[in-house]
This record gives sequence, structure tokens and C-alpha cells, in this order.
Amino acid sequence: MRPALAGLLMLVAATGRSGAWAKDLPAPGRFEAELRALADYDRSLGGESVGTLFIGSSSIRLWDVKTEFAAYRPLNHGFGGATVLDVIANYALLTAHYAPETIIVYVGENDIVQGRATEAVAADVIALLARLRDDFPAARILYLSMKSSPARWARRSAFEQANRHIREQSESSRDFDYIDVSGTLLRSDEAPDPDCFSPDGIHLNMVGYRRWRQIIGGYLPNRGEGTAAGPVPEIAAAASRAVQSAVLPITTAAATR
Repeated sequence: MRPALAGLLMLVAATGRSGAWAKDLPAPGRFEAELRALADYDRSLGGESVGTLFIGSSSIRLWDVKTEFAAYRPLNHGFGGATVLDVIANYALLTAHYAPETIIVYVGENDIVQGRATEAVAADVIALLARLRDDFPAARILYLSMKSSPARWARRSAFEQANRHIREQSESSRDFDYIDVSGTLLRSDEAPDPDCFSPDGIHLNMVGYRRWRQIIGGYLPNRGEGTAAGPVPEIAAAASRAVQSAVLPITTAAATR
């Protein structure tokens, strides 16, 4: 095992697999209005069952999962600007009352942009995923890799380093599936494909989300949509880079912030 990864796992293990719960949580009140809206929406569902729970930052919040994943009874619990610690601080609100078949997580990018060390961010992500595994033992947990967007290209090495730690934990523990969704947003020359991003150069547009959807579909239960469940992570990671050439052109307006 590489020394850096061994140290990272020791940090998580030493804090009972959930070290981020005990340190540096955000002050109460961050995203209060948005989180209240999520809670109000949940109450409006009246106990309706949820098949696929999406949690994380704005890359989740802006995704029209209700349309894209209609067959999987989706619930979008993303909130804009969220860090891993924000998700942890609001864990009960984001996960309560549901028993999803699948949990899809995208978070960590904002932490690195705010200057947190890559190993600390990876440790927090692993702690979050470990808590989800403990609390939802029957669910399939999918972690979507941090993307390198045009506006944040200078931080690509930090994103890749954090992604590598998380992927290695996935391969070691098998507690969750690590899915490389960043590679499918790149051109053949490894530069970001501008066709996949909204005008801000950070968030995805419908083209980018469609590419993500094609990769994730292989991990979901078969609902008659022609997708088989469950490729192993290393196969899907390699396949994600090939998706770009197979995606049909889509001409829709870019997603708004």
C-alpha cells in the first residue's frame, strides 16, 4: 500500500471511520434557506418511497434527476456550494426517513477550491461514505469523481490526487463504487470539452449530464431501459473515457447556476 494512502486510512480508522464528524464542522445556518426548502419538499412527498438518493453540491442540485432517472424514484438532495463538511453537518436531514436502493454522491470539489488539503478532503469523503455504508447496509453507494472543469483546470492535479485516494479506498474496502465521471468530460487531447459545460465553465450542461447518465446507468438496477446493473469500478472507469465518442449531439440550453 502506498504510504500516503496508508496514512489517510489510518486517519479515518483512528477516528472510528467517521473522523469528519468530530472536527471543523461549519457553523449552523449555512444554506439555511436551501436546506429548509429541501425539508419542506420532503414533507410534501407524504412518505413516498425513494429508490435513488442524490446528495452533494451544485453538480447534483442542478441535475434534473427527476427526468433523467424517472424509473428509479429519484430524490435530489444536492445544495449549491456544499462542501463535504456541509453534507456531514446536515447528514440527518439529507438521509432521514428513506431506505434507498442506491445513493449517489458528488462532493469534495468545493473543499479543494476553498484551499483544504487533498488528503483531508479525501479522508472526509471516505468518512461520509463509510457512514452511509453503516447506515444503509443494503444500498449501493456510488461516488462520482471530482471533475476538472475549464474554470478550475488549474486545480486539476489536486482533484486527481483526491480522486486517487478515494478510488483506492473503494478498491480496498468495496464499501462503495468509485465512478470516473471526469474522464468523459475531456476531449481526446485531455483538455476539458467545452461542449459539456455551462457558460460559467464550472457546472455541466445537458451534454455533460447526459454523458454522466450513460456511465451511471450501468450501476443501476435494470428497469427495462437496456442497462445491466453493476460493472466493477475499474471496468467503468476505463469505459467512461470511451463514452465521449458514442454520445449523440444534444442541442439544449446550458444549465443555469
